[in-house]
Amino acid sequence: MPSLYYERVTVKSRADENQSPLYGRSEIVAMANSWAVERGWPAVSEQAVIDWKKDALLPKVGSRALGRGKGTTGLWDDRSYIQLQRVIELRAAGMRRRSRMRLHLWIEGYDVPWTRVRGDLEGLLGPSIRASNAELGTDRWGDQQGTALSERARHAIERHLVGRPALGKALMEFGLPEVLATRLANWAQRPEVKDILTHWAYHLFSPDSPALQVTLAQVAQAVPDPLKPLLSPPEGLLDMFAGVLAPTSSGSNRAWLAARKADERLIANVGDLARNFDDLWRSSFRVAAAFVLEGGSGVPSWAVPPIAGALHGLAALQPLRTNDNKILLAGLLLNRRRNLEDHGDPLGVMGRALAPLFEWLAEHPDVIALSQKDPRAAEEQLLAAPLPEETKRMVMEEGRSGERVAAQGARN
Repeated sequence: MPSLYYERVTVKSRADENQSPLYGRSEIVAMANSWAVERGWPAVSEQAVIDWKKDALLPKVGSRALGRGKGTTGLWDDRSYIQLQRVIELRAAGMRRRSRMRLHLWIEGYDVPWTRVRGDLEGLLGPSIRASNAELGTDRWGDQQGTALSERARHAIERHLVGRPALGKALMEFGLPEVLATRLANWAQRPEVKDILTHWAYHLFSPDSPALQVTLAQVAQAVPDPLKPLLSPPEGLLDMFAGVLAPTSSGSNRAWLAARKADERLIANVGDLARNFDDLWRSSFRVAAAFVLEGGSGVPSWAVPPIAGALHGLAALQPLRTNDNKILLAGLLLNRRRNLEDHGDPLGVMGRALAPLFEWLAEHPDVIALSQKDPRAAEEQLLAAPLPEETKRMVMEEGRSGERVAAQGARN
């Protein structure tokens, strides 16, 4: 069976449409079948292509009159031909459900109507959320708001999520080798580690519970001061995970509600960040490792080698190496509370702009050290660097935002 994921040809942008030749339906089907047969895949019929177009798997380009009383024929361009090739490839890899195909095409940057994407995300999230709640029996957990976990909730989470067998399996699905996944799952059974993982899992089902923050704060008190920030993630990051698996019947699951009601701008930005997430993942861990090695993080010297090594190891992982995982990430991003305020506009910017910024900083750790002593001088070096203009604009906006916050604090 052919691989579902491959290094594909770049999709033509809308700016190229006027320069692309137009083909009739019979012509483009013949071209696609010639391409498919060369790869050992079955040919497709014109009717199948018509159906795919109706199901929004292929973009609508236009039509041409065939003459008086003869009707019209569809027109296709290079962009739609490349998308037709991808549809054929997905089918050859065994994908049949068209809603899933649409989501894959969308996450790869192909032309899919945003309203269909929204409906497909709702159709994907709803059943998976309900299945998770049914498996863990959350309807018997009692009140899911507050700092205390019921015994039913703790037992269900340990059995299905953080116990040794379940956690080992999840780590292997994340991409870790079996030997490493088994060792980590065994280590995670230590009471203090298991308690954090249990509260983290509970956080996924409880949209308003501060249990995880309380647990992290308690554990942070027992570690050296330089390591405390590692156990104090930004509130916004934790909020993105809060209640992402909350029952759909509760009316408090933001991811599912957003999938049902999100506007075009939010859907587009969520897809943008999901497409760029692999680069963002790699670059963020690389710059974190450079920060630790440069000595600006406050990590004790004895801990620098193992921590930097661990960060480089995380950078090498590919947790979203499949489009299925990127689609699930899209659901997670829809769960952001701030989506109501900013419609997700910063999401696409983060995906496009932060990755090149982090990559450049990882190669120039001296700028990281300089930023601790002279932020303005470091900013000047960033603006002089060969970075995308969008990245530089974001740096300037963040700088101005920081200055406004500082000025407000001084006035207060």
